[in-house]
Amino acid sequence: MPSDQPPYTDQLASAVILAGGTSSRMGENKAMLLVKGIPLIQHIHSQLTALFESILISGPDDKHYDFLPCEVIPDEMPDQGPLMAIYSVLNALQKPIFVVATDIPEIPRSVVENILNLARTNPGAQAVVPVTTVGDYEPLFALYRPALLSTIQDALAAGNRHIYKLFSQVPLQRYQLQPHESLLNLNHPNDYERYVKSHR
Repeated sequence: MPSDQPPYTDQLASAVILAGGTSSRMGENKAMLLVKGIPLIQHIHSQLTALFESILISGPDDKHYDFLPCEVIPDEMPDQGPLMAIYSVLNALQKPIFVVATDIPEIPRSVVENILNLARTNPGAQAVVPVTTVGDYEPLFALYRPALLSTIQDALAAGNRHIYKLFSQVPLQRYQLQPHESLLNLNHPNDYERYVKSHR
């Protein structure tokens, strides 16, 4: 829920909630799943307001998210996955973005601030991406810079929609997540049910 800490005043990046996926594993639109009576996307947005001055939504521009005070940026080509979403928003804004998947219900403030700090101290890094304790990337909770645009464009043109494959091609800064910093993902209905039960 909304943080009672003061807003994070650094204006390095805009936050972007990725809400354009098909939610095929969940079976319904994850963004609209209810958490304590409010849509999950609104739950995420409320947390991000304590961290970012500017928050946008990547998704279909069909008035679906009009209840949030956010500009919606649609994909330049639909149904191409999150890499196209990242490309479309970077291309529209021409500034760094911090992307957050709509199935990550809890936004750890310390992780966000540490990633932003790494981005500020490593201006040559085209992305700052968390890595789990077992070595897996968390590409949908990460910072991306417009310098990536040409690499993403080439990947998409070649039919490569996997974000991971870009990381070996560009200057990348990794952020090592600590055991207490794991990111919860609601991918399946049982994930959502467990989360709701634990937050009644």
